[in-house]
Amino acid sequence: MHGWTVLAVMTLGAAAAGCARNPPVEVSPGAEFELGIGEAARVADGDLTITFERVVEDSRCPIDAVCVRAGRATIRLATRSGEGEPVPLELSTREGPDAAASGPFTIRLVALAPPRRARDSGEPGPYRATLRLERE
Repeated sequence: MHGWTVLAVMTLGAAAAGCARNPPVEVSPGAEFELGIGEAARVADGDLTITFERVVEDSRCPIDAVCVRAGRATIRLATRSGEGEPVPLELSTREGPDAAASGPFTIRLVALAPPRRARDSGEPGPYRATLRLERE
């Protein structure tokens, strides 16, 4: 098993268990922020934690190819208010919901990096989701 495969399994296992690898970063409504798989953000003036659990689908067109369809990527987040149970949210690029409400906030998927390339096989590398938090 390759080293990166072991890391991916460990990361997905930690995310599935509902715990992030590092303490949550603090974010403010109106701001964009980035999360890697297993990382979390906590709303500065609210009682909400957002964790990037995993990439559900990545069928985006490679940036160095010509495609009939743009494809899409779908990510799964978990939101938690206070001591409540995590609530899963799925957000997509292009086709599908790119935003979801959680309490008084809307979480929007702005971008997913890295982009896919035609020469890549499998996943393009460590994913980073750019999200925007908006107050309703």
